[in-house]
Amino acid sequence: VARFGRSMKAFEEHPAFVNAITAMILVVGVVIGLDTDALMACERFKLNIGKANEGATKEDEPDFCSPSVFSLAVGYSSQALFTCEMLVKIFAQGLYPERYFSDPWNKLDAFVVVVGFLEMTPAAVIFAFFPVVVLRLLRLLRVFRLAKALPRLRSIVEALLSGLGSVGWIVLLIVVFNYITACMLMVFFKENDPFHFGTLSKAMFTVLRLETGDSWDQVMLVNAFGCAGLPLAGYDILSPSERCTVPRASGWFAALVFPVVVTVGAYILPTVLIGIVIICFDAASRKSKMVEEMVAAVDETVGEVKLKMPDFFTDWRLDKMRDAFDEIDADGELSLDMEEMAPFFAYVFYKMFDVALTPQQQEQIYYIMDLDGDSDLGFPEFVMFLAVCKEIEQKLDEDMDFARAAFMTQDAVSGRDSVFSEFSGPSAPAAAAAA
Repeated sequence: VARFGRSMKAFEEHPAFVNAITAMILVVGVVIGLDTDALMACERFKLNIGKANEGATKEDEPDFCSPSVFSLAVGYSSQALFTCEMLVKIFAQGLYPERYFSDPWNKLDAFVVVVGFLEMTPAAVIFAFFPVVVLRLLRLLRVFRLAKALPRLRSIVEALLSGLGSVGWIVLLIVVFNYITACMLMVFFKENDPFHFGTLSKAMFTVLRLETGDSWDQVMLVNAFGCAGLPLAGYDILSPSERCTVPRASGWFAALVFPVVVTVGAYILPTVLIGIVIICFDAASRKSKMVEEMVAAVDETVGEVKLKMPDFFTDWRLDKMRDAFDEIDADGELSLDMEEMAPFFAYVFYKMFDVALTPQQQEQIYYIMDLDGDSDLGFPEFVMFLAVCKEIEQKLDEDMDFARAAFMTQDAVSGRDSVFSEFSGPSAPAAAAAA
């Protein structure tokens, strides 16, 4: 099963297969646009002409009311290809097919495939559960898959989605501001201007209108000069409940309040919102770049350790290492600091060598394994640490000198003095602890 999973993984990552999926998404996007245009034309025909001829049958409809042969061919071909892609990715997970659904993009792919099969179900069954318009709208998700096929576009979408949490709080702040402003304006201007501030719903809508700059000066002038001094255009056709009953000119008070509302609602709060989006996008972009660099470094490191211990560093075990790394990385920065690694050091050395590390020894090990000297351990360094520990464990019983030489080599690679200089004639467990 594992060998079959690796072959499926290679097939999934083959450029020809990836390019075929991308090309099909583009073709589907064009066909969906053409089909939508034909559908709207057909609806207009039924509305304008069909009513005039009540005896018309389905055979009397023009050709554009039925899907073309090309559209049907693309629909069935895309459904088959997308289904094949989903199955290949599931089989590529080997013994753990459920991991396919751990990726949100894969969940979107699976949903698109399910919707495609719903469209192929007889119409009587579909319409009993879903309106036809809903299914046609869901077809547009196939075009959205283009964001997954293009890495750069995917990183942009992920960056925007990652910022939705912060954006949601800013939107809530805007809603609260609008609500408070609407209540305040109702208290001041309800009697003079019931058309704009007679009810809470009208006041909320008026605040939104002010924030968009839609004739906000007219609203201000009506309340500054009073409804009797400057009535609304078309005031005479308003219902009695919308007409002014108590004219009251607020003068300079209205001239100050409305510009403040417009300034805060139309400029300050939207600027904060845009700033939050930009910050989140920048952070997500940097994280995406770090992931790309880490993947390249991991591939290089994994290639090295696999040459030494091919039986130990299997794809399954590397996935488990990745899961352990993500769990230890409490702050989600894609790197491990000393505080995060200290419990892991203690656990590994106790389980593998039956050694209880001191805090000083943990710091020494962390200093040695930080090969690039950035005071953080990335995933490649994490893998290298486990490789060194496994190699020590395998050779420690056979040759104690090998253990010492291995750590001396590791020190030479990192350009640092050997940690063994801290110890004079250590025993086997102490040597492992020193490593």
